[in-house]
Amino acid sequence: VARAQEVYSLYQYVWGARHKTPSWRTEQIQMANSAINSAITTIARRESSYRVPVNRIAGWRKNPTAYNYGYLWTVHSAYYFWRDYSQATNTSLTTKSPCFMNIITPIDIAFGPGKLLNATLEIGDWLDEHGFPSIANCTTKPSSEPYYPYTPVITSAGDDYEDHIASDSLLESFISFLLE
Repeated sequence: VARAQEVYSLYQYVWGARHKTPSWRTEQIQMANSAINSAITTIARRESSYRVPVNRIAGWRKNPTAYNYGYLWTVHSAYYFWRDYSQATNTSLTTKSPCFMNIITPIDIAFGPGKLLNATLEIGDWLDEHGFPSIANCTTKPSSEPYYPYTPVITSAGDDYEDHIASDSLLESFISFLLE
């Protein structure tokens, strides 16, 4: 229920930027904040009932899969809640990227280890070293556990966070370079 309430409130919040008053949008973002808080409370309550240590099944750690986290990590961190929240409340170009808050290495998951993965990781390293972390995020998972919220939590309309990610101008330059 909390997830549906959060997503609905965030969609309303974004849609309301052109169609509703700031006070109406404030109400929507406060409902989204409330849904996240409710979810975090529910997650903590349920984790206390696990029959194994939380870190074993919900931690960020190496394991035999292509993923760098336990199968309940996305729940434990409220990852999907925070990703959608950041995309709805941050007007940065980076949050519009399909790779925003990426937590996987797509080539590894699709094809496994090999030359293609090695080349992809090299390209990602180059992009990161040359100031294009937004694009590099498409090539690999984070090296350490991400922490959320990624962008600031806002409490009213008009607080949309525009300047959080400074690499937008670099990203735009890189896209222009590719299109030349």
